[in-house]
Formats: sequence, structure tokens, C-alpha cells
Amino acid sequence: MMVLLFGILVSAACYGTGRRVLRLFNLGCDRLETFSFGTGLGLGILAYGVLILGIFHILTPIALWTLLGVFGIVGFFPSDSVDFSWLPLRHSDPEHNEGEESKSLKSEILRQPRKGAASLKPPQDDANFCFLLTGLVLICLVCAFSGVLAPETANDSLCYHLNLPKQFLWAHQVFALPYDVNAGFPLLMEMLYTLGLGIGGAGLAKFFHFLTGLITAGCIAAAASRMVPSQYGKWAGLLFLTTPGILNQLGTTYVDVGLACFTALALAACLRGLFLDVNQEKKWLALGGVFCGLALSIKFLAITFTLAFCALIALESWLKHKKTGAVLKNLLSFMIPAALFSFFWYLRSFLIWGNPVYPYFYQIFKSGDPTIHYTDIGLPRNLISFLTAPLYMTFQPAKFEGFGDQIGPAYLALAPLAFMKPLWTAFRPLILWCAVSFALWFCLGQSLRFFFPVLPALAVLMAWGMAEADSQKRIYRRSFRLLLLGVFSIHAGLGLFHFRKDFKVAAGFVSKDAYLQTVERSYGISQWVNRNLP
Repeated sequence: MMVLLFGILVSAACYGTGRRVLRLFNLGCDRLETFSFGTGLGLGILAYGVLILGIFHILTPIALWTLLGVFGIVGFFPSDSVDFSWLPLRHSDPEHNEGEESKSLKSEILRQPRKGAASLKPPQDDANFCFLLTGLVLICLVCAFSGVLAPETANDSLCYHLNLPKQFLWAHQVFALPYDVNAGFPLLMEMLYTLGLGIGGAGLAKFFHFLTGLITAGCIAAAASRMVPSQYGKWAGLLFLTTPGILNQLGTTYVDVGLACFTALALAACLRGLFLDVNQEKKWLALGGVFCGLALSIKFLAITFTLAFCALIALESWLKHKKTGAVLKNLLSFMIPAALFSFFWYLRSFLIWGNPVYPYFYQIFKSGDPTIHYTDIGLPRNLISFLTAPLYMTFQPAKFEGFGDQIGPAYLALAPLAFMKPLWTAFRPLILWCAVSFALWFCLGQSLRFFFPVLPALAVLMAWGMAEADSQKRIYRRSFRLLLLGVFSIHAGLGLFHFRKDFKVAAGFVSKDAYLQTVERSYGISQWVNRNLP
């Protein structure tokens, strides 16, 4: 349990530091937004702090502890010179969000759903329902955390998400390993894993990925709660958090949930600027650009979501201002921070390999791997497949490399609820962003892991559907709640099955050696090699 205690302390330090940086933007955030934005900023800054140590060849345990100590001082140490009175800590229900925010000009696009949400019936008190839902969510989280405590066995984690940090720690620097294609990727999450390995072992490294899932759930709840009563926003956040593929990854050192986290933070900030706090439009877009830059620093795939952001900002800015200059200013407000917080990785790749997105796009840069393609994953690229893809993603995930990354039945089952009333005017930006992102995903790489960053936006849409369904007559409300319990029961059952062996080693019932002999086919030969070869 030391991993949990240490992880909480590191998380608190990131939150405290990020909250102080968030203060520089001078934006009004509620408690949940402050947690999400602040902790996300703290993680990003911490990762770049590790990178700086690696650049100067001082990537040692002492330096890592010093960096963490600085974060602890900044995050925990009270200062009379720091005034947090700017932070409007208030209830996140729309009817209670009328403090300083009411002074800002609100867009007509989102004024309608906020009024509609205020007229929706509040969640009905149902002790049994709340007890069952809470129990199912806790089962899912305990499952994921047992994975955090178990030894790492995920393929890509052992190949490079943890192997590269191990090499960096041995060499005391961040460098490009020869003959390792993965060393050319953006490595923001790997910087956090380097910190975890250097001071706390693989368990702490895993905890960073686990934390990004919690941040994403908080971001979903915060964004949805500005449109519907907060309870439904929380349900939407928990729906994402317990999604089978997300849950499976929370106990690993993969990076897909981290990418979804920073993409969701960028989207939430952009929506605030474009549609709620329009008098602080450029500040919110700049904050969204920072998070987009952090997403670009995790995976090349984030380029596709950046294109979706640019399409969203350009279209909505034009519809609001009808001026080309305003569109360009908003795009620059977003793109400049995004470039500043990500250019290092692309410049590094270009200087070393002559290709900023090495090893991809060999045909353009004449550097990389010309054999890489994703056309053998998923469905044929045609209109029929495009329209039927959601069905196949739900019922035949193996077509999309979804052996452990299933999105489950929830999104297909609950999606119709989001369209109980016309949503195009109210949720046009979310629908637009999801549509562009889905189209790019369909055309480029149909792996379910690559679709994870779209799930938070879908969850926010479903929060509206949940609120509408729960405000209907008693028989419909009960049917909806039974459906919701059914979905979470499936998630909990899949979690228990997936982590059934992790429980034993996490609880100490079996040794790590016995566990690895059971779940990792290469462990026996690796032990023989360690014993018999120099």
C-alpha cells in the first residue's frame, strides 16, 4: 500500500503546483475543474522537469527526489503572497453556477441546454440504486488498482514504455537508443514513468497512468455539469472510467488513457472559451492549446485530434464573429501554446532521423519504415463500413485489435438517449469534434486504443441523455436506471475476470515469481538467462 500513499502524495504535489500555474490564466473554475486542470498541468510540468534533468545528464535518483521536493514545496507550502480568492469554489450544478461566471457573456448556443438542464428534475433519491452503483464502481477501481500493484506484463510496456525509462536511468540521460524505433516517439508519459521507476519502482510508474484516468473522469464530470445537473456529469465520468478497455489500461504503463486525459482537458477548455466564458475566449483557448501540446507530446496520433480542434475553433469562431481576423486570432491563441509545449519531440526526431514523425510517412521524408501501415486493421475504408463501424466496434472488437481494449456495450446502448431531444444546436461543437475525430480514426488507423480520446466527448453527450431519461415518467426512469446498472455490472464483471490473477499477487497470496510464471510465457527463459549468462 506504500504505492497508494506515495501516489497520493505525488498527485497532491502535482495538483498544488498545477493550481498555482492555473492561477496565471486568471480563469474562474469550480472545484472539479480546478482538480482536473490543475493536476493535468502539474503532471505535464513534472514530466518536462524530468526531461530537463535527462537533457543535462543528471537523471539520477537524487535529482529526481530533488525535483519532487520542489514540487512538494510549491504545492504544499503556504504563502501569503499567493492569493486564491480568484477561485470560485461553488457547487457545480448549473443552477448554482451563477457567481462571477454570470457576469460574463454566454453564448446562445449553450444557454438553451443550461436552461433546459435547470428545468430537468433533479436526481431522485434512491438509496438502493446509489448503493449498487457506488459498489460496482468501487469494484472496478479495486480491480484496476490490483493491476497497479501487480508486476507489469503488458507487451508495449515491457518493449518500450518501461524499457526506455530503464535505459534513461542507467545512462542518466534521455537519449535515442540505436535500432529502437520507439525511441523516436514523443515520450511525455515515459518521463513520468522514468520518475516512477527512479524513486518508487514500477508500481509508482503505473500509478501515473491510473491518475490520468481519474483526471479524465473529473474533467468529464466538470464539463457535463455545466450543461446538466452535476449528478449526471459524475455518472458520465464514471462510465468512462469503468469502460473495459480504459479499466484494463489503468493498471499498466501504456499511454492511451494519458492521451485521452490531455485531449479531454483541451476539449473542455476550448468549449469553455468558445461557448461559456466568451469574454475570456483567448485565455481558455490558450489553456486548451497547452493541453493539446501535452497530448502531442504523448503520441503522434494526437495530430489527428489537433486537426479536429482546429476545425472546431475555425468553424465556431466564424459563426460567432463572421471575421477572418477573429478566426485567425483564435487559431493562433490555440496553436502557439500547442506548438510550444510539443515542438521539442518533433524537432528532436527531425534532427536525429530527418523525420519529425519518425518512423511514419517514409514516402514524404525518406526516413523511417516504409512497411508500416494500418490497413489490415478494422474494416474496409468505404461508406458502408463507416456507417456500421460502431456496431462492429461493440460486438466484434477483435477486428480492431480490441482483445483487451474493448469499449463495451455502454456507448452503443446509451447513445440513443443523447438524442431524445434535438441536440444539434446545443451540442454542435461536441458532435462536430467527435465526427471529425471519428472520420480521421476510420481512415488512418482503426485500433480501438486509438479511439480512446473520443470517449470522453461521447460521455459528455451521454450525460445529457442520462438527464433526459431520468426526468421521464417513473417507469421510464426505472428502466433507464436498470439499464445503467446493467452496464456497470458488465464493466465490473469484466474487470473481475481480467484482473483475477492480479488480485492474488497484489494481496500477497502468490509470489511475484509464481505470478509471472503463470501469466508471462517469456519469464522462465529470462530467469534461465539471468542465472546462466553474463
